[in-house]
Amino acid sequence: MQNRWFTYSFLVVLVGALLTLAILQYHWLGSVSDAERQRLEESVEASTENFISDFNESFSRLHRAFRIQVTNNDNSAEELELNVLESSDTWYASNQPYALTSEIYLIKNRENVSEINRYNSETNSLEQINPDSSLQSWLEDHVDSVKEERSTPLRSLPDLGDPSFLKIPVQVLDFVTLNRSDQSQNLEVRLSIDQLDDFVLIRLNDEVIQNELIPDIASRYFGDSYQDQYQISIVNTENGSRYVTIGGAQENPEFSKNLDRLNFSSLMMIENDRNPVDMEGDSVVFSFFSSHSERIITRERSSENVEEEQEQLNSNIDVDATTQLQSLNVESSTHDTSITTAFVGNLSPSAWQLWLSFKAGSLDEFVSKTRNRNLTISFGILLVLGISGCMILIFAQRSRELAEQQMLFVAGVSHELRTPITVIRSAAENLSEGVVQNEDRKKEYANLMLAESKRLSEMVDQIMEFSGIQSGKRIYSITDVAIDPLMQDVLREMESMAEQKNIEIQYSNISKLPTFRADRDAIFLALTNLIRNAIKFSDAGSRVIFRVDEVTYKSELGLRMQIKDEGIGISEEEQKKIFQPFYRAEHVVSEQIKGNGIGLSLVERVAKAHNGTITVKSSPGVGSTFTLIIPVS
Repeated sequence: MQNRWFTYSFLVVLVGALLTLAILQYHWLGSVSDAERQRLEESVEASTENFISDFNESFSRLHRAFRIQVTNNDNSAEELELNVLESSDTWYASNQPYALTSEIYLIKNRENVSEINRYNSETNSLEQINPDSSLQSWLEDHVDSVKEERSTPLRSLPDLGDPSFLKIPVQVLDFVTLNRSDQSQNLEVRLSIDQLDDFVLIRLNDEVIQNELIPDIASRYFGDSYQDQYQISIVNTENGSRYVTIGGAQENPEFSKNLDRLNFSSLMMIENDRNPVDMEGDSVVFSFFSSHSERIITRERSSENVEEEQEQLNSNIDVDATTQLQSLNVESSTHDTSITTAFVGNLSPSAWQLWLSFKAGSLDEFVSKTRNRNLTISFGILLVLGISGCMILIFAQRSRELAEQQMLFVAGVSHELRTPITVIRSAAENLSEGVVQNEDRKKEYANLMLAESKRLSEMVDQIMEFSGIQSGKRIYSITDVAIDPLMQDVLREMESMAEQKNIEIQYSNISKLPTFRADRDAIFLALTNLIRNAIKFSDAGSRVIFRVDEVTYKSELGLRMQIKDEGIGISEEEQKKIFQPFYRAEHVVSEQIKGNGIGLSLVERVAKAHNGTITVKSSPGVGSTFTLIIPVS
């Protein structure tokens, strides 16, 4: 009883602990999922920003490499070509991570006439050519705007398409003036930077961009397995065209960002000491200042001048403007240099966007699935822990019960062995000491010793059989066994025990089969155990019915052997345990009925070894019927 209460208490504590852990795990994973969602949003946001930054930087390097500046003189055309050749040769000689350029062109626009020159890397020269269809199409779409706007692009993103082009305007250094004041010993240099209609046009290698550059940047910021987790596209939102698609197309992206970024590297900035004066519309006028002297030139303007200049910039945003510089009183031997610009910077945003979505669905679905997966794994672990705890408890209980049964088995076997040994020993002593003189009595003593030794031998055989089966060393010898002779041997074996208890064994064999395939000794042992139990648990003067016939078993022919008694019967609860090794019912033990608890276990193992079965039907106070079925072949 104490062990049972301990078991129940342990189960209650275990279930309570597991439920508590499950509730805490559920709420904890909910908090973790919210934090995970925020982390994923920030991570994806940062990754997309880094992706776009690196993508633009790849073309910014190309833009800087081909930023051409020439002076406004008679040799500007020759200087321009030399600069293009030098930039091209330097670019191809440098160890670039990606071969982004496919063709390099110099487009000259002079007096409404466009001259197209292509760089020849083999001869390191520029060759005048007629444009192919793709180049001609691009020029037709862009040449008018080039002539009219003459704006400096402030974004490094190329004109993506099939093929893609990158336009780099040519800058011109102009209006160089030297003013010297004899009184102050000052030298003032003024340099103005403008922009020509000429430009360098680079046909990009789209195959390298799509198959090398973009996948490398994506794996850098989204992980090596990004194709299994994300859908990534570069999409033109104006016409719906897609430059690249990775992991499948998407219509409603989870994240979308404009692909281009501002890039001031195309401008000639030496030192910028103030912010842009205005940003409105599609363009902005920038002024830049530089000092190469021993002091920094400052700019003084009255509030009226500022308002007047601001108003002028707002109303003429696309008109070139030159910054007015006013020099302060300076010390002698000071050399001042000022640089003014006359650029119109184009800020028109690109229609190209980076689209990103999770393959598993939206971010909420992805987080929800992750949470559900974590919950499933966590609850699964808790379930395994609970089952393991219960199994350990069950095994411990069964071990205790098995230990108790083994103790009972040892006690029962010891008692069973002591009885025949005591009888044999007493009879032998009487005979040896001459206590028995009558020949009939001597014969009776001899028969008694023979019966008890036989009984002792049967118990030893049972124990040896059980030991062999338990160790797996028992090998069954399957042969053709004659049915009726085997049954007669069983009856003769049980005849003496039945006569002593005045029990009639009614035998009938209605099978038409002469033989069946089996291990004769094993079947003999099983049947004698069943009949011995029937006699043991029946009252004197009752009967045991032993019947042999044929039956269909597992779609085959089987030999059925039934032993029915009119004994004390077996309760339904005990019927589930009687085939366990060493098991003996409580009332059997209390009534001191002889036995060792391994007989029915041996019968079941013999049945299984022959691919057969053993069943029982019983009612307390009515009797029991054991049915052993063995396949014929």
